[in-house]
Amino acid sequence: MDWNDHLVETDSVIAYCRKVKMAIDQPVTVAENYEWWAAHGEKLAGELDFIAIHIYPVWEGKDIDEGLSYSIENVQKVRDALPNSTIVISEAG
Repeated sequence: MDWNDHLVETDSVIAYCRKVKMAIDQPVTVAENYEWWAAHGEKLAGELDFIAIHIYPVWEGKDIDEGLSYSIENVQKVRDALPNSTIVISEAG
């Protein structure tokens, strides 16, 4: 994404997730911006127990009257792209 200058390659993240999943019994996830999940997340989502998305209505210029509806749109964008994934909002701002 254009806001991140240190994005790790998806294949590397998948390898890390597989290693962690072999070592623990807890669910494994990775957190990323909703835009990334919607545009690029299919391969990684298939490796995870659930996906953790970040939504930023305030950072994206939405006021209190439009923040909730904008957040719902963000989640729906990911839901449309990854319909079989369980989605958790892990960061909002």
